[in-house]
Amino acid sequence: MKIRIGFFTILLCTALIVLEPRIAIAAFISITLHECGHILAARISGIGISEVKMSIYGARLSASDRIFSYKDEIFLCIMGPLVNFLLALFLLPLYKATHSQFILDTTVCSLFLGTLNLMPIKSFDGGRILFSMLNILCPPRSAACIISAVSFFVTFVFWCLSVYLLIVARAGLSAFVFSVSLFFNLFTNRF
Repeated sequence: MKIRIGFFTILLCTALIVLEPRIAIAAFISITLHECGHILAARISGIGISEVKMSIYGARLSASDRIFSYKDEIFLCIMGPLVNFLLALFLLPLYKATHSQFILDTTVCSLFLGTLNLMPIKSFDGGRILFSMLNILCPPRSAACIISAVSFFVTFVFWCLSVYLLIVARAGLSAFVFSVSLFFNLFTNRF
C-alpha cells in the first residue's frame, strides 16, 4: 500500500502540532482509527487497498480492486464513522473516571470526525453512502444530479452557519474557510 501526503497537509499538521500538540495527537488518533475502519471493511469485503492519499480534506483510500456492489460501498463508507462513534463510546467512561483533558479531546475529535464525515457531501462518507443508496433506487444519472444538489445545499447551509458564527459570535473562522473550500471543490469537481 502506497501513502501520499500533500504539501498543504504537512503544513497544516505542522502548524497544529506547534500550536496545539494535544489536539493534534487527538485528531491523529481519531483520523487513523477512522481510516482503519475503512481498511477493515475492505478486508472483510475482500477489496484490496492500493493507496492512501492525505490532503487537507482528510484521507482517501484507493481500492486496488473494483467495488462490486453498492452495498459494499455503503459498508466501506459507514465503517469509518462507526469506528469514530465506537471510540467515543469507549472513551467517555474513561473520561468520567479520569477527567483527562486528552481523553476528552480525543472523544470530541472522534465525534466531530464521525459526524462531519456523515454529511451528505460528494466524496464524504455520507455523500458516498447517499449516492450508493440513490443508485440502488434510481438511474445513475439521476443519482448524480441528486447528490450534486444535496452537496450544494448542505455546503450552503454549512457556509451560512459559519457566516452567522463569524458575525454574531466572532468565532468560526476555520468553519468559514472550510465551507468556502468545500464550495470551491464542488465547483471545480476536485473531490
